[in-house]
Amino acid sequence: MIANASIFKDAWNVLYNVVSGAVADPATRGGSAWIFSSFPAIQEGKNDEFPGYPIITLESFQPDTELLTHGAGYMSCPLNTEISLFSKSKAQLDAVACDIFDAISSNRSVFVGSGFRLETITPMGIDTDVISRNNKIHAWTVGIGFKFNMI
Repeated sequence: MIANASIFKDAWNVLYNVVSGAVADPATRGGSAWIFSSFPAIQEGKNDEFPGYPIITLESFQPDTELLTHGAGYMSCPLNTEISLFSKSKAQLDAVACDIFDAISSNRSVFVGSGFRLETITPMGIDTDVISRNNKIHAWTVGIGFKFNMI
């Protein structure tokens, strides 16, 4: 259950558990060594510190204070976050993006049981960046909106 005092950390942990429990790492690194709260540091010449692609980032939750609603004994707060996926393979990006989308949309009961409700899933597009001579990285981002009722 999400507590008012630790709403952002608790909400992030619920989302992390849903994604890490339902989306398999195609690079078979084992566990959740490919899911981060921000893009991991890449140090030149030190490949052992960067886990390689694909990777998933789960951004911190942000409240939408313009849409706070109040009632008798409660307050409802929209919470928004983004999930990004980075891969060297477009086909892999598409497959894992579908898995992420399915994990989020099919685990609504987990979110409700934790005290917040899934409101929106908004794909924000796919980008491709060239990071070296023959190396392209494909990125997919989805915005996710939740509603949290504080009592």
